[in-house]
Amino acid sequence: MTESPEPATDQNVELSTVHIQVRAFRVTISIRSNFWYHWTRIAIEHRAEAQEERARTIVGKDTDDAQAMGRELRAAMVAVTAPAFAIEALYAELRRISPTPELDAEWEAAKRRPSAVKRILQVLRAALDWPPPMDNRLEEDVRWLFPLRGQAVHFVSADRAAVPHPAGTSTAQENVDYSLESADRAASFVLDLLELAVTPGAQRTEELQSRAAANRHAVVELRDLYDAGAPK
Repeated sequence: MTESPEPATDQNVELSTVHIQVRAFRVTISIRSNFWYHWTRIAIEHRAEAQEERARTIVGKDTDDAQAMGRELRAAMVAVTAPAFAIEALYAELRRISPTPELDAEWEAAKRRPSAVKRILQVLRAALDWPPPMDNRLEEDVRWLFPLRGQAVHFVSADRAAVPHPAGTSTAQENVDYSLESADRAASFVLDLLELAVTPGAQRTEELQSRAAANRHAVVELRDLYDAGAPK
């Protein structure tokens, strides 16, 4: 770089989530990661693992159903908890890009701070224009998903009655809570939510519209990965 006779100035160049700042003759680079993407990808990959283990049980590829069901449980535990982390990451990003001071004031004024689930629902509804069917699903699935995440993270072991498993046997309640069906519901929900978040016209502010355009390709990639499912 050659010295310019003009006074040094600041220049900012934005490359997706990479920011390069040139100040005088010192260059600094800052990078922002999108963990909603990584957590959703983790969910989709482990949902595919749960599919594989269910198939091994159904077609008799595994003579020990308990072992296959245990592997399905472990894959589904990740596939169910990861979407909750993805939604929390999305929630934080939406609040950063499009602050909601009226909600902040409401939460501060409340005698009891709203639960994390309620705050997430309020921010998602403030940021995005939800069609009625999806709005109903948002409420239902968020309130289903986060308790399951909490149960997995803060698990308390207890004797419980055996329950029917979708694979056709009796098992522990946890094997049903964290099964292929739960993994599929959780991964499908977070992906649909992310798709809405990047749908043109669904955002309530210009800043969120810019965010949607920048992230649309990443959500398309996640959808393709989900649709591919487990190897045949």
